[in-house]
Amino acid sequence: MAILSEGIVTLKKYHRHILLGFLGLLFVLDIVTTTVALQRGNSEQNQFMIPFVQDPVLHLVIKVVAYIFLFITVERAYHVLIRVESRKKKSSWERMFLQTIYALVILALVYLISFYVYVVAQNTMIISS
Repeated sequence: MAILSEGIVTLKKYHRHILLGFLGLLFVLDIVTTTVALQRGNSEQNQFMIPFVQDPVLHLVIKVVAYIFLFITVERAYHVLIRVESRKKKSSWERMFLQTIYALVILALVYLISFYVYVVAQNTMIISS
């Protein structure tokens, strides 16, 4: 039971890193599947990415910049909203408010992950057809 408890504590401590790692993997899969789909004669559906996807290196640079921005945002949110604020004397409703804001940041990250799961699945279906 103690091992399970330690595992849960570790998961809670590093949940954001697990989510960010999974998002990074999805970014890579998106680049690969988009590049393959474009090479097979398909077109990019995202109007904002059309200028960038023709060059896989530029596509990679855009995704890396986006990933770094997301990583910094999530880490900063954790540091400011949870870690630093938990050390200060706050009322319970203030702590709950800060934890709720952080939960919304994590929820946005989960939404982004589910969006990229959809994108990679769509790209894979296009490639396989």
